[in-house]
Amino acid sequence: MDSLKHNYKKMIMQVLIKKYEKSNIFKTREEQQRRIMVKASDFKKVDFENYEQKSTFFEALRDLKNDGLLDYSWIRFEEGNLLNAIWLNQDQEAITRAYKVTGLEVTYNLYEKMVETLNSYAFKNYDWMDTLKQDLIQRFNRSGKFGNLLTMDPEIDSELIRCMIELDKLSFTSVHERVFSASVFGDSKFFQNNLKSRFESVIRRYNEMDEDVDALQMVCLYANPELIYFCGSIHLVLESGNYDAIALDQGAVLLGNYVREIREIKPSKSIRTIISIENRATYELMIWHKPEQVLLVYHGGFASSVKRQFFAWLYRSFPEADYYHWSDIDLGGVRILRTLKNIIPKVKPMLMDEMTLLKHRDVAIEIHGLYKEKIEKMLENEMKNEKDSDRDCRMILEGILKLGLRLEQENIDVSRGVF
Repeated sequence: MDSLKHNYKKMIMQVLIKKYEKSNIFKTREEQQRRIMVKASDFKKVDFENYEQKSTFFEALRDLKNDGLLDYSWIRFEEGNLLNAIWLNQDQEAITRAYKVTGLEVTYNLYEKMVETLNSYAFKNYDWMDTLKQDLIQRFNRSGKFGNLLTMDPEIDSELIRCMIELDKLSFTSVHERVFSASVFGDSKFFQNNLKSRFESVIRRYNEMDEDVDALQMVCLYANPELIYFCGSIHLVLESGNYDAIALDQGAVLLGNYVREIREIKPSKSIRTIISIENRATYELMIWHKPEQVLLVYHGGFASSVKRQFFAWLYRSFPEADYYHWSDIDLGGVRILRTLKNIIPKVKPMLMDEMTLLKHRDVAIEIHGLYKEKIEKMLENEMKNEKDSDRDCRMILEGILKLGLRLEQENIDVSRGVF
């Protein structure tokens, strides 16, 4: 009986605390006239037709009332038989004691500690993390929680913030997700089992990434090592040695970890044109049409931190070269080009114009509904932000909307490149 009553006390307070955390009282930390109230029907696990359960539940209520944690009322003429309502004592001291009954730490205090942690750390390497940090602090100041910005589970939210900080400290150093998990959490599978999918969701949301892209590349975490594919007559001087791709006329591969070791990139012959290509199949076909003065780089649809460093090295090494990017003529393609322009301002789109779309309309895909709205929204943002607006991106978006079509890169003959 005592065990059952103890469980009922915990259950009653958990239901009330859950209701409390959704209220304005929780947000403002001030008592209000409106009660935090629940009904007997909110306790699904209690069978009020069973005498033992019913009487034990009522005993638990009396004890909690005597402890000053709640109060309750009966349906008229049914005192001691049918409950009308149960409400929480709104005094902050009583609420603190209520949390102890539930076995939970005060949620507000948990998030307050997270905000203190965020305020004490300045993100240096990932702009999106700093944006998320500001959003979290603002949301906490308004509501006392982070809401749907993270997971709405304070324990998980705390670990996600810990992940962000530890990854930022690595300064773009690639690391296996299990090695990272073991070093941060003392368990090589903790990240994979408890945080990975949630963290990927946050990364995608704050970086406008498609579902089919490996989001963890954004923070240099990998389950399999990241590979940089390129084809051209260049020589890489690395901290640990040299990598000569000159003789590899069918393309070369560089392990992502070596990008941070690059000290110099030298051409064996004049590199006049550098082309970034979104899709692997197109990249491999273009190798067979490539002149010696052209360097091809497989982009992959998303520029991870490692890949962005590689592109930055290319631009630093060949500032006089012509730069092109070739993507699908769609939302993702414009996003890729936009990001690449932040690294290489002079890069131009290749075969992504309205004429190319028109010539391939028989194999293009119609756009409508939500997808069309996203294109319109992106164009609206380009037009609105005149300072940061890009003419190439605007023209691609306008062409997509004008024809109502999008085109996958693989449908274009690779021999039609800029060679």
